[in-house]
Amino acid sequence: MKQIRRIGALILSIAVLLVALPSVAAEEAAEPAWVPDEQAQVLQALGVIPAEFNGNAEMTRGEFTQIIANMLGADTSGKTTTKFIDVDSRTPQVGAIAAVTEQGYMGGYTDGSFRPAEPMLYVDAIKVL
Repeated sequence: MKQIRRIGALILSIAVLLVALPSVAAEEAAEPAWVPDEQAQVLQALGVIPAEFNGNAEMTRGEFTQIIANMLGADTSGKTTTKFIDVDSRTPQVGAIAAVTEQGYMGGYTDGSFRPAEPMLYVDAIKVL
């Protein structure tokens, strides 16, 4: 009976290790540096994405809006205000936010905010595209 318990404990221990080790290894593995592929280099050359763009980094709603404005060729010059309570002339992407929201590609929240510094969620990006 003792031997059966030992074998059972050994099998359980091995199972736990097999499940836990891949997640530990994944956490310890360094994220590889993002190297722009040919398409990204073309988008950078066209001014759609900035030269310092990092495909591994989070993107804010403001940064994503700037990319959409660049893709649309939207006129963002001279736009220093929007209808959003949290976007003003100090917001780096104020012109892009004004242009893209005026054209109806993106919108704000029911509280009147745009939240340009919040991370852009994949589901929100798909809605725009």
